Formats: sequence, structure tokens, C-alpha cells
Amino acid sequence: MSSKEGLERYKQEKLQKRREQRLESYYRNRNLKENEYALSDEAVRQRQHREKQEKEQMRRVKETERKRKYRKRKREENINDQRQNEDLNMRNTFENRTEKHRALKKLKLALPKSPDRRVTTMVAYLQNSNSPTVRKLQSSEVISSPEEIEEHKTSKALTEDLKTVIDNCKRKRSDDSLKTMNVIISSVSGEKISDNKCRKKLARKLGLPVRRVSRGHAIRTRILKSEKIKLDLHK
Repeated sequence: MSSKEGLERYKQEKLQKRREQRLESYYRNRNLKENEYALSDEAVRQRQHREKQEKEQMRRVKETERKRKYRKRKREENINDQRQNEDLNMRNTFENRTEKHRALKKLKLALPKSPDRRVTTMVAYLQNSNSPTVRKLQSSEVISSPEEIEEHKTSKALTEDLKTVIDNCKRKRSDDSLKTMNVIISSVSGEKISDNKCRKKLARKLGLPVRRVSRGHAIRTRILKSEKIKLDLHK
């Protein structure tokens, strides 16, 4: 074999080897790209599934909140309608303002002139629970009924006792006192407090920041949800 033939043969072998390397590189890269495409498609599907679940969850939460606000608004509208009707009936009792003014003047003239005697007379009259006028005033929430007065006294005493316990827990600053405070605040931070927007008033009466009362409401909600889940699992 001449040197020229050997050189030509070497070139052919080198060219063949180069072709094989390129072909091998092509198949290797193609497999890698296919795997990457498969992984990316799976990731896209999972991400889309998560986004769909999150949107569905948000939709349910918004729907629940919308229904809750709707029911609350209807209750408030019914209460306001009742009060407006009662106020309207009371306003329509007199034909005009002059007649109402004359009636008030007659009432003032009929009462004793001494302020102490006027107060004693008015108190004695308003304490007569058998009087239709007194019952009407109580139903219109102009004055409190004896039951409402007792409830107010009980609520005031209960609030003072809770504030005393909370103040003691604040001074101790221990884990047990913190747990006790969480139990107390979560117990009194119910749905009625939230619906009637009384958190600020409750926080002021208990000597706590509003944020602390809101946290107690969150703890209460979490506990009630966990208890509900347990009951559903045991059914």
C-alpha cells in the first residue's frame, strides 16, 4: 500500500468516525430533549392543576363569605324595617308637631315641680311592668326591661371577673398563664362579637389590644374546625 492510499484510507476512517460521533451525539441530545419536554409537560400539568384547585378554593371561600354577608345584611334590614315601622307608628301618633308639643307640655305640667319628685314619679311609673305604655317603651328599646337590666348587671360582673383574671395572667408571664389567657379570650371571641362589630369594645373592657381579641377568634375558629373534622371522621 502506497503512502497516498494509506493517507486516503486514514481520511475515510476519520470521516466515518466523525459521522458516527455526530450520529451518536444527535440521538443522545434527542433523548435528552424528549425527557426535558416530558418533564416540562408534567410540571405544567401539575402547576395548572394546583392553580385550578386554588381558584376553586378561592371561589368557595368567596361564595361562603358572600352568603354570610347576604344573610347578615338581610337580618339587619329586617331589624331596621321593624324599628322604622315602630318609629313611624310613634311619629304618626300625633297629627303634627304642635299637637306633640302640647302633649309634652301637659305632661310636664302634670309632674311635680321638684326635680327629685319628678324623678321619683317617673321611676315609679316606668317600673310598673303591667302598664301597656311601659311595655311599649321596652319593646321599642327606649327603656330596658327588668330582664335586660339583670342581664346587663350579669354581663358587667362577668366582664370585671374576666378582666381580673387577664390582669393576673399578664403579671405572671408564664406558659400556663398564656394558655389560660388564650382559653379565656378564645371563649369570649365568638361569632356574635364579630357579627356585631364589638371587638373594639370588648378589647377596651378587657384591657387588651384589638389584635389580641382577633387572635383569640382565630384560635376559636381553628379549634371548632378541628373538632368538626374529628366528628365527621368518627361518623
